[in-house]
Amino acid sequence: MAALIATDELDLILAKYDVIGNLAHAKMLHKIGLLTTDEIKLLEIELNAILKTIEAGTFTIEDSFEDVHSKVEYLLTEKLEKEIVSLLENGDKKAIAILYENYSDALYGVIKKIIRDDDTAQDVLQESFVKIWRYSKKYDSSKAKLFTWLYRIAYNTAIDKVRSLKNKDDNF
Repeated sequence: MAALIATDELDLILAKYDVIGNLAHAKMLHKIGLLTTDEIKLLEIELNAILKTIEAGTFTIEDSFEDVHSKVEYLLTEKLEKEIVSLLENGDKKAIAILYENYSDALYGVIKKIIRDDDTAQDVLQESFVKIWRYSKKYDSSKAKLFTWLYRIAYNTAIDKVRSLKNKDDNF
């Protein structure tokens, strides 16, 4: 009877191929215009760095990760989050564009759970990003992950809008 390989061992064996697959996918996304030249270069640098740790035997997959792919995704998003936080701390306006590009759909989803009207939800999303920019220097990564902070701003802005609209209706 053949010996079974533990799932974590198999993930470590597959890690190299997962990263190679991610590289191929990123190149395809660049080729069809969904990633810019700068974005593909950054992804290639980060994925190749992960590949080097795999080849050196220092890559690990902690129990908190479902599999190798979720660990690679985490490493890539962690790097992006650090870059965004650095841009925010320096007041660099590129941060808001990167935030919008990477988080607007998720934040819009949060807002839509509270506000059903599409136009009002879009207004709240815009107001949320204005607040994110205004309060960007107050973000503290030791207190919350970036998405949690963004979520709270969008959620609270949506709740404030509902209250404001309710008060406006009550006054008529």
